[in-house]
Amino acid sequence: MVPTIKHLTGLYYILAVSLTIALILVHDYLPQRRYSLLPNADSWAFSNDDRERGGNSTANWLADDFSRWHCTLRMGAPGPSCAIGVALSQDSDDWTTGINLSAYDAILVHLDYSGPSSLVRMHMRNFDEQISSKEDYNSPKFNKTNVRVSDLKEPIRIELNEFQLADWWINDYDIPRKWSQATFDKVTSFGLDFGEPAPLGEHYLTIHRLEFVGEYISATAWYLGILNAWMATVLGLGFIRVRQLHLRNQNDNRRLKEVAAYAETMKDRAMDYKEQTQLDSLTGIYNRTGLQSILDNHLRKRSEDEDFSMILLDIDLFKRINDTYGHSAGDEVLKEIGAMLLNSIRELDSAARWGGEEFLIVCPQTNEQNALKMAEKIRLQFKDLRFPKLPKLNISASFGVTSIDIGEDFSQAFSRADSALYKAKNSGRDCCLLAEKKDVTNNK
Repeated sequence: MVPTIKHLTGLYYILAVSLTIALILVHDYLPQRRYSLLPNADSWAFSNDDRERGGNSTANWLADDFSRWHCTLRMGAPGPSCAIGVALSQDSDDWTTGINLSAYDAILVHLDYSGPSSLVRMHMRNFDEQISSKEDYNSPKFNKTNVRVSDLKEPIRIELNEFQLADWWINDYDIPRKWSQATFDKVTSFGLDFGEPAPLGEHYLTIHRLEFVGEYISATAWYLGILNAWMATVLGLGFIRVRQLHLRNQNDNRRLKEVAAYAETMKDRAMDYKEQTQLDSLTGIYNRTGLQSILDNHLRKRSEDEDFSMILLDIDLFKRINDTYGHSAGDEVLKEIGAMLLNSIRELDSAARWGGEEFLIVCPQTNEQNALKMAEKIRLQFKDLRFPKLPKLNISASFGVTSIDIGEDFSQAFSRADSALYKAKNSGRDCCLLAEKKDVTNNK
């Protein structure tokens, strides 16, 4: 029996689906990036204690492969301390070279600890040329995370995104918010200690495994590649199908209509996707792109005598929420604020998450005085916000309000609102200020 085109096509799809399933399953078995830190006799590991500061503590390695370590913490120097360190710079003449660990996802940790401490602190120094100095060994970013000793009873995996910059380092070097995130592109050293203040007594560590791991190809990229292959296949087969239909007689019009209906479905999906790209995935309100499109449309259709205003607001001390309760709690706060704003504005207004914890509301047919009243109403609603998972949390926001003059560029009006918001922050926060026309943008 000679196979028909229909049979061959069916066989092709079966093989394609089977291959797709196999490719999806095989990702978990792909080789990973690995960088073994300790134990490793060839590493540049060292042991620190407080004797150089006049203290009485002692620390030393008990094995040549840097797998066992002992520290005795005694009173003496202010803040008795001891620590394990591994120098990662590849150039012995330049300690700032570091290595790039940003391609790794996590560090696998298997430690045995004996001693009075309830936690082990892990930290990595990352040299950032924007804020670090070769003359200051403490100037590289101090990325740290704390691990409870009780969690070390079995091997654990610590994601790199669990590391955060130490508050004391941010304060000592007066680091701006835009540079206050943990980075791993130029790590100069890795260290273990027991936090501050460290408990006095005998501390023993046995290191079975400290190893960085990461995917060569992320699951997202892998699955996107599979999806692209399917799209290319579908498009190719679609082209062949359209050509076959074109060559057939008019009796095949029904099939042509089916193809047209399929194309219309794809168009509708494309429109749905376009709408999704204009919404902020976390809060459900517009993102910057979505609001900019709406704003441009309003300003283009605006009449000569129509008022138009904007309200720029920023959550007060939002970083403190992330630092105290974690980023997942911060995300919940942002979701609640997005829902509150949707319920607070008028139907003709539009609200967007402009960036981070900053939100922008555009108010057509509204003068700046009425916009200020609206801002004050929203400010008071912040005080009524409650968060089921954070019952004790109270938040506030600061507001900058301005109008957009006829023919004025949006960026100029935004700069005034931004300046007013900056003044509100410096005036004690939790207030609304109307921008003066002479105001210019300041960095918050």
